[in-house]
Amino acid sequence: MGKLESKIQRDIIAYLVSVGAYVVRSVITSSNGTSDLHFCFRGRFCAFELKREGEIVKDESLQGYHLRKAKKAGALVGVARSVADVKLLLDKLGEHID
Repeated sequence: MGKLESKIQRDIIAYLVSVGAYVVRSVITSSNGTSDLHFCFRGRFCAFELKREGEIVKDESLQGYHLRKAKKAGALVGVARSVADVKLLLDKLGEHID
């Protein structure tokens, strides 16, 4: 089995902070299914769902619903299982990082 989600989250947060992102580490909300990680990077709001290898976000799930709503509002959204995934997702902003 892959890394625990909390370890993945720590690794990703450390990476995001190192490249200048403002990361909201925990969000208290009354809405189930909100993304695991919210952050702002280069002026863009981002919402990422964190999963272990092999786990997916089903479109019909609450997580899928919230990702779709954030994307419709202009956020960069995605599912990340590693720092490498985050780098690929951030490349969608049109600026290569590294």
